Amino acid sequence: MSYGVPTRLTDEKRNAILARCKEYIQHTETSSRQSDKLHRAALNQDFYRGAQWTREEWEIYRKNGVEPITINRCLPTVRLITGLYIQSKQDIIVRPNRRGSEAVAKVLSEIIKHAQNAAGAERLYVDLFRLGVIENESYIELTIDPNKTDGGQFELDVYESLDVSLDPDAKYYDLEKDTKYVILRKWRDKEEINLLYPDLHDRLNRPMGYDDYLSSVVDTLCEDHTEYDEETGRYRYKVRTIYWKEPVKGLRVTSKQHLKTETLQNEADMRRARQLAKQDNTITVQDVITYRLHKSVLIGDLLAEDIVNPFGDRITEFPVFRFAPHFDNGYVFGVLDSIRSLNKEENINRTQATRHLNQTVNGGWKIADGSNKQAVNKLQNYGAVPGLIIDESEYGGKVEKIEPSRLSDHFLLGEQSSMDVKEVSGLNDATHGYETARAESGRALILKQQQGRISVETIFANFYHTLEKLGQFMLKCIQHLDVYTDEEIEAVIGQSGLLSQKHLREAEQILMTHVGGGLPVPQPLPSIPPEAMAQIRPDDLPNVLDQVEAGLRGARMYAQEYPQLRETLDDAVREFAVSLLMQELKDAYLSDYSLTITTSPSSPTSRLSTFAELEAIQEKYGIIPPDIFIEATDLPNKDEIIARLRQAQSAPPPAAALQGGAA
Repeated sequence: MSYGVPTRLTDEKRNAILARCKEYIQHTETSSRQSDKLHRAALNQDFYRGAQWTREEWEIYRKNGVEPITINRCLPTVRLITGLYIQSKQDIIVRPNRRGSEAVAKVLSEIIKHAQNAAGAERLYVDLFRLGVIENESYIELTIDPNKTDGGQFELDVYESLDVSLDPDAKYYDLEKDTKYVILRKWRDKEEINLLYPDLHDRLNRPMGYDDYLSSVVDTLCEDHTEYDEETGRYRYKVRTIYWKEPVKGLRVTSKQHLKTETLQNEADMRRARQLAKQDNTITVQDVITYRLHKSVLIGDLLAEDIVNPFGDRITEFPVFRFAPHFDNGYVFGVLDSIRSLNKEENINRTQATRHLNQTVNGGWKIADGSNKQAVNKLQNYGAVPGLIIDESEYGGKVEKIEPSRLSDHFLLGEQSSMDVKEVSGLNDATHGYETARAESGRALILKQQQGRISVETIFANFYHTLEKLGQFMLKCIQHLDVYTDEEIEAVIGQSGLLSQKHLREAEQILMTHVGGGLPVPQPLPSIPPEAMAQIRPDDLPNVLDQVEAGLRGARMYAQEYPQLRETLDDAVREFAVSLLMQELKDAYLSDYSLTITTSPSSPTSRLSTFAELEAIQEKYGIIPPDIFIEATDLPNKDEIIARLRQAQSAPPPAAALQGGAA
């Protein structure tokens, strides 16, 4: 593979790259925006897990004999929103533009689906969504492992917000807009580091004390570069992968014939493009400023490797994609930021209400004589027990209960905080599946549930946009890096049944034209007409009968061999149809305007909901054509059904029907 190879560096170049990476690390870790983001993410994570009291707060209550109450509103909120996503998941699909092919788009959609399945994307997307909702943002990285298949295999890795730092000056949701660098952090075993980067082996295994080694290796910009796993007895290193862009001179090449624009960086490629532009007036070139993508790996203050354009010269975008539930001019925030303080207030009020209740539930007693200590102790210890019987004579002839103070307002305030959480999050009782305050019709409940879903639509929109950007990157890799070989693509086509009747008919027609004929279906053998036999001279009759018999034997043999011949022909047609589709696929790679990436509902719940809504419109207005209904189904051959339906609708009526109409 010609991409993903570490660059051979001189000491001067290595030091320059290391200095730049340290500058990026210092820039982000001294940024108030970055520290605020990490602080909020850590708080949200604590509240989600139920750690909603600080140690100091907990100890203060415990010293006063109060057990702090923790009612976790954050966990069910995250669980509900994640459940709504699972019920409305969408697939990354390729759609054709005006110049594109529906068949090619389906093949590429199937390849991307295959790649995601191999990478375990379905579960990773759920993790990406959940982490983003909790920590205000999350990230997914795409890499290619060259060792798993001939062309390499896509790998996906999800990072929580706490393990990612990026250019704090960036203002756009899409990292490609204005982000200069992205820093990913991972922990790796020392043994693994030695295998991955053998050139660092001597420096990672110096004959000195481990603490001395760390003080000489680890830079002072960040904390906790190493940790010791007591269970395994192994040290682990914090490894930083830094993607950053280096501005360089490039050449933009545009082909008017293929509607394709490409930016070149390689000097040899640029020379060839300039020469070609002089010979072909459909090609234009323009000097531009472009960027080289660097993938630099740091272990402490050691530069382990630097890869220039890890995905090749044609792909210089960041392979990292952000999901943030809400985003405003560089500021990320999610669901828990808005309800965390309300959840905290509810817990404080509930704890205070419980404390007040414990102190005042037994308001005490007034008695005439307290000299009987045994009786007084009984009243003190059991005075709040239901059904208590008191002998007034033991207390001087008079016992009067002191009325307790009224219940504290803290309990009502706690209930208000609970309602505020639902209002701020937009997720009402109906959306949570709770019983509502009054009896309501099923339609009213459905409308309330839909209202709750609408309140989180912007979160889903951001997530689907993230998937679209990931899909665009995957499509580029498939087109330019041959991640899938021709044999693998043909296997995907065959397994998925992507060959339409149109492709098969076209392939058979071309083959039959090439060989000069078709394969007729065997017909019943006709008998020789008596009048024809009467015209044969008696001397010629034996020869004629022999010829007829030979013809009959040949016809019977053809009829017997026809199934095998038909199967062989069908295999040849199918193989040729695949080659036609493969050529169509390669032609689509030449154009920037033939294909586009989008998302489409993939969960059965969403599709059934869509189908039910179509039925309701059809029942009321009767205006939806049948092909729209078929498009909303999961039928594997729905395109063929739609094509035949439209063909039948456009066919002229039979002659008999025309005559009947005329009459």
